[in-house]
Amino acid sequence: MRGISMAMGALLIVAMPAGPVGAQNDGPVIRNYQMEGDLESPNDIGCIPIDQARPAYNPVDLYRGAAACIAREEWDDAARLFALGGVYGRYDMRRVSDRTAHQAVMVAQMSAFGDLEEAQQAKLSETVGHIADDAEELGALCSAIAALGPPTYQPRYMSRHGLGAFMGNEGSAPEGFDPQATFKEVMTGFLHCPAAE
Repeated sequence: MRGISMAMGALLIVAMPAGPVGAQNDGPVIRNYQMEGDLESPNDIGCIPIDQARPAYNPVDLYRGAAACIAREEWDDAARLFALGGVYGRYDMRRVSDRTAHQAVMVAQMSAFGDLEEAQQAKLSETVGHIADDAEELGALCSAIAALGPPTYQPRYMSRHGLGAFMGNEGSAPEGFDPQATFKEVMTGFLHCPAAE
């Protein structure tokens, strides 16, 4: 969809010397530190149609569901779950104040879709584009997501992904955060739904 992309990201890695300071070493050792709850997927939803989605499903759940649909060549369901994952991910970026945690959405996409064959990537992009360009299809998707409303889960998959989690300060939603207004802004700004949705 116009605002939806197959952006891929990379995990935060830390390079440290392999031995004591001043000692001869073979170069840096790459360590990936991950907090419990980082990129968690508490709901293994499989491939489901959008009308079976729930606001308790986080983007990691939804992207994994979309990948399951791709494996079954259920392209419309895959595209709609992908779109819902994008909406909820953008919403979470607004309510998680730790900006270093926001890359969780891209990393979740990379984890779910990184192994797709080129033809599968092209077919998903084509299906997403078809929905975005067809007013009736986009309207139906917007209505389905609007009926779900804002997510009801705590965005632990994201807040535990940022540097704040390592420093004991995952943060909270920014002051004055308005769930309904934010959801509407994401629907119109990211998904390009009509303002009335």
